[in-house]
Amino acid sequence: MRVAILGAGAKGICMLNAMVQEGIDATVFEAQSVPGGVWTNTEVPYMSLQLASRHYRFPDFPHPKSVDMASASYVQRYMHRYIKHRGLDDYILYNTAVTGLEETGQGVHVTWTDAKTESKRSSDTFDRVICTGQSSIPRIPAEYAAHANVVHTSKLSGKVLNQSKGKTCVVVGGSKSAAEAVYHLREHGAEVTWVARKFYSFAMYHAGTTIDFSTVIPCVPGIVSGKNQDCLFPLVVQDGDELDAGSGNTLVPAEYVALRAATKIQGDVIEVGPRSLTVRPKQKLNEATSDEPITVTCDLVVLATGYELNRCRLTGETKAVAQTVRVIQPDLLPHAMTTFGIINSSLQGAFMRRYLQSAASTSQLFDDFCAQDVNRWRLFLYQMHYLATDNEMADYYDYQVPVGAWLILASTCVVVLLVFLGIIAGVSHAVQAARSKAT
Repeated sequence: MRVAILGAGAKGICMLNAMVQEGIDATVFEAQSVPGGVWTNTEVPYMSLQLASRHYRFPDFPHPKSVDMASASYVQRYMHRYIKHRGLDDYILYNTAVTGLEETGQGVHVTWTDAKTESKRSSDTFDRVICTGQSSIPRIPAEYAAHANVVHTSKLSGKVLNQSKGKTCVVVGGSKSAAEAVYHLREHGAEVTWVARKFYSFAMYHAGTTIDFSTVIPCVPGIVSGKNQDCLFPLVVQDGDELDAGSGNTLVPAEYVALRAATKIQGDVIEVGPRSLTVRPKQKLNEATSDEPITVTCDLVVLATGYELNRCRLTGETKAVAQTVRVIQPDLLPHAMTTFGIINSSLQGAFMRRYLQSAASTSQLFDDFCAQDVNRWRLFLYQMHYLATDNEMADYYDYQVPVGAWLILASTCVVVLLVFLGIIAGVSHAVQAARSKAT
């Protein structure tokens, strides 16, 4: 079997490692001159991990020491060291941009060019293509072309930040990238208005462990069921907001204080002018205001509007390619998600290896296979073990769950059950007391 992997970020590296381990003929196509995906971004000066580096590691390649909120350059170098460690460099074609994918009777025909010169057009046929790079194409809605000065958060450079002093800026979006833009623009002396349809909730950053593990226990049932992880992220940036963790991010105390104090408008941008945005609020800002559209004059618009989900899109202009058994587009883990970044990519690599080895890979989509094949409790314990240690770990399918882990899980479930029963008993007692008082 021959496999083409698009992108040498964390997911592409993990997919390649899993293929090479199994002796599968795999090739990674990477448009950049170095690996690392989003971590090759050198424009944004504050770009860093939102967690301790021990929680952003390859399971079989620990960091020399844990680093809190490591810089983008540190993460990129770490990924390159892993490639060298695993002997994967010979399987990666750098400065190579894939320009076409076409399914044929023989497989998937892949066309590529030299990314620097856009010349030396080449092509070959592969049995499978795995698309990664979900954060490679910034999403910039067309209406913002009407404004004179618009930048995506992925391009919020030191130069732009330094020039923002004394200027009016609007940040659009409710995610962590928006929160960072608001914080750093304010730190550089800009007058900032934060506009979003929804402001996501966050967790307070805890040095060494990313989040306080004591907050995890009451959230275990929701995490394992895959239905609710929002309780892990209880910090809201404005009163009255419902918890919505989004992709799950943290804040340090200084960020949280600044974001709570920032001017915010929750609503939809309905008009973009050369020097202004008009927003229809979802609710009144306070008792003294109305819910009529608000026009905000601004010198700069910063878009934290995310990225186009890759879906095997090769550029911002090309159409998405439908997922099939031959063109595979691994998304987020379809199960318990208590981990972030590299470990999820590593798990997907293990699942992919097992998928391609199975007869199901000729007729069943990858995500459907994972939903049936992966045991949620085992996955949850593997992830928790990963979070609790910074040591080297076995591959998911070779992992032996420690007896102690089962005991801890059972104890946690008992504690949660007792707390739940206590809450019910308390509510029942309060209701009975109220009825007695009423009579």
